[in-house]
Amino acid sequence: MSRIRDQIEALIVDGALPGGSHVVESAVALRLGTSRGLVREACRALVEAGLLVAYPNRGCFVREISLRDAVELYEVRAALGRLAGMTLAEHVTAPQLAELAQLVAEMEEAGAQRDLRRFHDINAAFHDRIIALSGNRRLQALHAALLKELSISRRRQIFGGGGIAAANAEHREIHAALADRDPVRAGDLLERHIQRAKLRFLEAMGREE
Repeated sequence: MSRIRDQIEALIVDGALPGGSHVVESAVALRLGTSRGLVREACRALVEAGLLVAYPNRGCFVREISLRDAVELYEVRAALGRLAGMTLAEHVTAPQLAELAQLVAEMEEAGAQRDLRRFHDINAAFHDRIIALSGNRRLQALHAALLKELSISRRRQIFGGGGIAAANAEHREIHAALADRDPVRAGDLLERHIQRAKLRFLEAMGREE
């Protein structure tokens, strides 16, 4: 059942099942090549995880993230980013810095090519690695849970104009602070970076209204 749950979760995160959409058990079962019973069990687990909402006699629907929900998720994520930056800066190794530097270079390349999908994927990997390399397991679990919720609405974030260039400049500053083993500056920069991502999200929401 966990495999089916993961597959449905991936459909939600990738936007194949957008916020507010009805999860039709028969259609999902056919798509995934499994039984309706396993889909039903997986949906119950996703309701508990906060990705789906169940309504009596209507079934399960992908949760819609309100503007307030999204803002709160970004703010908590920013606080977690600060902790991750401070923690990692205290023990970061040369190979870890090289790994992060490679991700920064790949983001800059994607930005120069205007390859938004690749940029978003590498950007997510950069932040995920900082969280993972911090070594704090509770932090990793909280961050993963936040991203699952935020993924429902984060697809609406748009890096328009100089957004990618600004984000890449911030990535370079974050890497420099980590390389300097400066916990306070690394934490400050990561928190500010995610707060700016929140502002970009709010601007994108405003353009779509």
